[in-house]
Amino acid sequence: MSIGLLYQSFTLSPDAVLLLTVACRQDNMNKSIKRLLLGCLWLLVAFAQSANATDWQQLTHGGLSFSMPSDWGIIKERELEGQWGIKDDEKKQGVVFAITYERRPERMLDGARKDGMEVKDLGAVSVGELTGQQHEVSGQLQEQGVGEVFIRVVILDGLLKDADRVSFNVSVIGQSADDWQSVIDQVMASVKPTDELVATLTGYSRHQLFDGVISLDVRNNWDMTDYSDNVSWDPPLVRIYGAPFIKFGTGYTLTGEKGLLSKIDNPVIEKAEILDFPAWRITGTGVGVSYVGPNRNKTVPALTELYLSDVCLAKGDRFGYAITGSEEERAENKDELDKLLASMQINLPEGAGSCDELVQYDWVKNASIRVPRSWRKDQDAQYHLSWYDKVLTTGANISLYISHGAADKHPIIGEGYAPAETLETLHIDGYPATHYRKRHTGSDKIESIYDYYVLDTRMQHKSEKLISSTSFVYFKFSTRPAELAEPDTEMHNSILSSFVFGEGWESETPVVRVESSTTVSQMPADEPPMPTGTAVPATDTISTEPAESTEPVVVPAPVAEEPVAEEPVAEEPVAEEPVAEEPVAEEPVAEEPVAEEPVAEEPVAEEPVAEEPVAEEPVAEEPAVDQVPEPTTEVTDAAQPIAAEEPVAQTAVDEETDKARERYEQARILRDEGAQLQQQGKLAEAVEKYRGSLELFPDDRLEEHVRRIEQLLGNRK
Repeated sequence: MSIGLLYQSFTLSPDAVLLLTVACRQDNMNKSIKRLLLGCLWLLVAFAQSANATDWQQLTHGGLSFSMPSDWGIIKERELEGQWGIKDDEKKQGVVFAITYERRPERMLDGARKDGMEVKDLGAVSVGELTGQQHEVSGQLQEQGVGEVFIRVVILDGLLKDADRVSFNVSVIGQSADDWQSVIDQVMASVKPTDELVATLTGYSRHQLFDGVISLDVRNNWDMTDYSDNVSWDPPLVRIYGAPFIKFGTGYTLTGEKGLLSKIDNPVIEKAEILDFPAWRITGTGVGVSYVGPNRNKTVPALTELYLSDVCLAKGDRFGYAITGSEEERAENKDELDKLLASMQINLPEGAGSCDELVQYDWVKNASIRVPRSWRKDQDAQYHLSWYDKVLTTGANISLYISHGAADKHPIIGEGYAPAETLETLHIDGYPATHYRKRHTGSDKIESIYDYYVLDTRMQHKSEKLISSTSFVYFKFSTRPAELAEPDTEMHNSILSSFVFGEGWESETPVVRVESSTTVSQMPADEPPMPTGTAVPATDTISTEPAESTEPVVVPAPVAEEPVAEEPVAEEPVAEEPVAEEPVAEEPVAEEPVAEEPVAEEPVAEEPVAEEPVAEEPVAEEPAVDQVPEPTTEVTDAAQPIAAEEPVAQTAVDEETDKARERYEQARILRDEGAQLQQQGKLAEAVEKYRGSLELFPDDRLEEHVRRIEQLLGNRK
């Protein structure tokens, strides 16, 4: 019988041990007692082992709890790994219990075989709620001067997030393992995983994404990355360059200019569903590459499968998820991926609805307009309002920019501007307007199409006490790249027909308004029909370059009346509006020139500053990483109030504009101070400055930038 078996078979009270010890020491014991003599030594040894066991120390480290003799000490201890035991470096002897975390613990077994040692596979073993594979290694390491080595090792099943595996072992070095067999058995049998380690290797957690819009179960050993507008996971051993294995996102991170959709090459799009909600399935490559092969030293283009909702959570925010990986990676993780998707639930918030449905926005300048829910608002200030989107079926970017600045110069046919094509006349909220079109190829060699709808009369807006300077109101739609789609004039008309001027607006000159709120389009007789393209949602970037080469800023001399000659042609239809839809060629309007006389004032632009601060590409939002990017000032600079130069016989620039400029300047100073603090790593102080700037002058991009910094600060706590 071995010491270990003997120990496990007997339980002795202290009194019994004392009597047995005395009996064993008596010289004149009788024969029946002598029969016990042979077992006395073994029983005493068993008791000694038992006594030591009661004094053993209990430790927890590296996700495991275990026991070991009280005279064993720490040899090496790291965050998750460690070694405990007794050793004699001079004699090269020792007994050690060790916990290791490594990607391939089997390499130790391979190395032992190469050294000529015997490796036995002892099969599966239970370790608390986990399982593992047990092995024994034994042999001589004479060349290292160690001598006899014995190792009992258990490698736990399951991978950690970084694909490491947990193993533990007892090693006997330079001594006979038989002398330590009971201790080895006890230590190995005492090992139990903590609840945290069990949960990590085998459990699932319920995650709430985007304020509870999406909830789902994900394996705890999948590596998670969480930002405000996107959350992603990577299974162990899956590493895709350029993209996570599965990513859930909303809004810009999916459809923005630098969003996921823009990275898919040669996309194939088809109708699909996300649960029971209408969606699009878009597949292609270009998002990332996968490492494949036995040593994962070869890369192949990873396939991306994006499910993008046709329901928007709020204004401007689609939602969806994308899976990226090689066929091999997807096959290896199919079961867990299927469980994840099967567990998904969607709880749409109030305000969600079809992405194509027109929803209302109220401009701060007391006007309202309706645009598709999928369009993302970009700028909202006193002098401009804008949105952008991407058309899923064509991939084109579109945008809408509304402007009413303080410049008198016509934004399209004003002196010095590049010529534009005149397409049609129409009405916007009853006011006569003209549709112009320009094409422009930027420095990136991409051609864009710009459709301008300009009210033919200058407008002014009254506040409670003040009257702002008169200026043209115009709507600018862009389609980019032009090669992907024709502008969707039907959509333009739907949006324009929803525009309503509130109280406080009036035309500078008398204008007969059409009573119908619906846009009335009139094609000139000599113009070809307008091509109508497929819907083209907006550019993720509405650039703030002031009209670049298409619209050079040329300040005309204050010679006023010369350009008037061409104006009556554009204004003639206006005079005829109350009579018929075709007022262009009506003769019996002898008195109309008198009514139209105020038009002659139009070119009296004393020294107008060309308004149009919009180009097509808003500054792209970058996903928050470890480092928060410095906020761009382009958009906010473009938002600066533009006041007309003081006319020769006119009062000073109105007080409201001065106050707006003053607020803007204060906001810019605070924003710049915030940027300096951010560069110094003082994020909390930077946020305080940014928030002060936003109180003075709203800026959607700066607001988003601040949210990302606050997210980062939250992650650091």
